[in-house]
Amino acid sequence: MQQPGRSGWIRSGRALDFGTLDYVRYIAPNAAFIQRELQSGHLPLWNPYIGTGVPVAEAMTPGFLHPYTLLLLFVPFEYALTILAVVRLVPAGLGAFLFVRVLGCGFPAGILAGVLFMLSSFHLGFRFHTLPNVSSLLPFLLLVSELRLRGRSTRRLGASWSLVGTLTLLGGHAQTSFHCLGAAWAYHLLRAATSSPVERRGREIGSGFLFLTVCTALSVLGACVAVWGHTETLLAANALPYRSALPSPRLPPMHLLSFLMPANFRPDLYPAYLGVITLVLAARGLVSRGAFPAWPWVVLGGGALLGAYGGWLVAPIMHKLPILRAADHTRLIFVVHLALALLAARSLGAPQDTPVIRRVTMAVSGLLAVGLAVLWAAGPCPGPRGRYGFPLILAGPVFFLGIGSILLSRPSRHFAGRAWPWLVVVAVLADLYAAHGPRPRGEATAFPPALSIQRFVQGPPEAGRLLVTGNLLAPNVNMIYSLPTVAVYEPAIGRRMTHLLRAAGLQSFHYYGVFAPPEPRGKSLRVLSLLNVRHILTQRPIENPTLAGRLEELTRDPVTIYRNPDALPRAFVADRTILARGPERALDLLQDPSVDLKRFVILEEPVSSAPASPSHNTRSGSRARIVDYRPGAVRITASAPQGGYLVFSETYSAGWQATVDGQPAPVLCGDYALIAVWLPPGEHEVGLRYWPRPLTIGALISASTIVVLFGAGLVPSRNTA
Repeated sequence: MQQPGRSGWIRSGRALDFGTLDYVRYIAPNAAFIQRELQSGHLPLWNPYIGTGVPVAEAMTPGFLHPYTLLLLFVPFEYALTILAVVRLVPAGLGAFLFVRVLGCGFPAGILAGVLFMLSSFHLGFRFHTLPNVSSLLPFLLLVSELRLRGRSTRRLGASWSLVGTLTLLGGHAQTSFHCLGAAWAYHLLRAATSSPVERRGREIGSGFLFLTVCTALSVLGACVAVWGHTETLLAANALPYRSALPSPRLPPMHLLSFLMPANFRPDLYPAYLGVITLVLAARGLVSRGAFPAWPWVVLGGGALLGAYGGWLVAPIMHKLPILRAADHTRLIFVVHLALALLAARSLGAPQDTPVIRRVTMAVSGLLAVGLAVLWAAGPCPGPRGRYGFPLILAGPVFFLGIGSILLSRPSRHFAGRAWPWLVVVAVLADLYAAHGPRPRGEATAFPPALSIQRFVQGPPEAGRLLVTGNLLAPNVNMIYSLPTVAVYEPAIGRRMTHLLRAAGLQSFHYYGVFAPPEPRGKSLRVLSLLNVRHILTQRPIENPTLAGRLEELTRDPVTIYRNPDALPRAFVADRTILARGPERALDLLQDPSVDLKRFVILEEPVSSAPASPSHNTRSGSRARIVDYRPGAVRITASAPQGGYLVFSETYSAGWQATVDGQPAPVLCGDYALIAVWLPPGEHEVGLRYWPRPLTIGALISASTIVVLFGAGLVPSRNTA
């Protein structure tokens, strides 16, 4: 959250919770950019507003290729993300409800499961993220698997599983897609191993493995439009080698306390509170005679719990898996929530109470009461305390534990007939609302109003990029205002781009981006100028007199703004080349003050079609001008009397295509990570367009696969009456 200050964009000191943090610095800025592009009639394939440009579809996390993104076409930005948050939660509840009904439970049990999974703290906390696009589909995968295990049509159910798997992969969160599909595989194989006689068990497991393999392969083909490019981008991303070299992320043991009360013991983690009544119900579900077996959910939920907390066996196996070892396995908590929801529904669907069930209810209620009392006495609970030192955050769990204990004891003479299950559902819903319901926000706003400094820095591409130092602006928020900055927060940021921005004086943040320090370094101004950084914004005047002397101060109100007179244009023509032997040497040459970056372009491989550089030292009169610019599509007029290289200071990527005077021309990697195009002598019109090959071919593969799957799912089986 941010508090609009005098400048309209200075951060408040308020700590961000996990959901708000990602919402502010990633989800909302990307949604604003995607919406602008879609509403202007363009596909948002390239985002030039952060770093020196990043791909959008290949990044996957913005969820551009997910059907929900179409909502951005029709709904104003200030309402779209709120509506999207609601839309993401509905499938989670609907899927859990339908799954429980297929398992044989009654209507109230289905409602309970849907409410618990939809309103789990995990889904509520990530409701503005693209992550629920994926996690909400797990019950549908399990539902289709259950029907397949019961002998329904393999072809139609295989098509259904594959279509849901396609949506899972297009959801925008690759890590959660892996977790979701992995949980679906585990459930299917567990059920196949126990749902048939011993003599047929091996055949059923083999059949299930084949079914899942084919369906997963079809899901990948259906989502090829995103998966292909994302895989290539991931392999070249800066985050992958860092995350792969570290132990998998895990929740701290203290986080387990959040199952008992709705508290964040660390501001960057989500609580896991599903309600104390739910915990009692889940314990009853383990011993009750329910409509479906409980043990698969004990295994699945327990395995997810061990993965999330880095427990024995599960976490070490995950850390050994290539590429997947870099995933954030703490998100497996949504599988734990689904397991608890299913066990609670199993309890509610049990035909009647028995003495064992009553004793379990009393024992679990007593243990929870003791646990809450210990938390009160130990005092680790955050938040205000009441008159007698009682943490107010415990008031809700204590109250609902009492109500739940009365309801769940269910003496038959008091709670008979059909009213009892609905009373339990209402109590659980009230517990969840008390824990996760809306809180007053005061004057805090997610984003500030229009920036008062825009008149200084906003303009056409020739106006240049910005370097926003320190904490003046949350990363990526500049996208909301169409202000290009070199700082970037993006999990798919490439290694070359990261190294180039580090050479420009930016600092790495975790594994996902590079941000500007409180004051730029004098030596980095050279690379900043190459990257078209024309304005530098600082909280206070620059203390280094040598650096300040090279910049032109424009204003100190509301923040200090400098203009960099040495900034090179976004596009210029270099008439000479330097051949570097390898990328490390190219990066060194960029920082060598003896190399005139306006005249020389640094290449790492010789270009056979280009003649040798001129030997004279006089200026050639080469120039370039951007005549039409939009993200991912640029038209430039260039003059190169003796030939040269057009240098366009956006990130080189294999998806860039170039034409010179209407004829295709190769796009080269120049100056370590930027775009370069050879120009023969004369006047030219150059077109640059970002259109990656995986998008075109992948879209054809995806469309063909989805059409075939729909056909296979809609055509009735031959044995259908």
